[in-house]
Amino acid sequence: MSENFQNPADLRVDPESLDEAKSFILEISEPAVRQELVDRFGLNALPALCVTGVIERRHGLPYAKARLSAEVEMICSVSLDAFLQRFDEALETYFVPESDLPQLQDDESLNEPLADDGMADVGEFIMQAFSLLLPDIPRKPGLEPLSQSFGPDWEPEEKPNPFAALAGLVDKPDEPKGS
Repeated sequence: MSENFQNPADLRVDPESLDEAKSFILEISEPAVRQELVDRFGLNALPALCVTGVIERRHGLPYAKARLSAEVEMICSVSLDAFLQRFDEALETYFVPESDLPQLQDDESLNEPLADDGMADVGEFIMQAFSLLLPDIPRKPGLEPLSQSFGPDWEPEEKPNPFAALAGLVDKPDEPKGS
């Protein structure tokens, strides 16, 4: 049986309680929570966000594996039109004590630090993973590519190479100086 959550802030697990795998469903349907996420991520609207997953102990560490499905309304940075974009992404991570994380952990690592209180903050991990799915510059699908020209007759001006005059000096033999 899965435990249901309405707010990512509530999806926290005590690693000591992981005697067996725990299934969860995070479905954002409460308007206040939805608006909080819209504001947090700079979205126009968040029609749907649902995450199903499991957290269990693997290799002595809390391990979460989940599937995130979302429908997001954003404003196109080019046309300023609102558009919907869907996401469907697999997520997974180990939660480890911060002292055990490598000093130079890369962004591709599967490790998340445990919260300061020792809890596995699965909800915050999901929200950070969700934020990485969102484009930095939203662009409505199907728009024409941006043109490189600045007008119909624009052509770059060709300037002479300032070193062209020096090129001839390299191959000329030294001329004898007059006596």
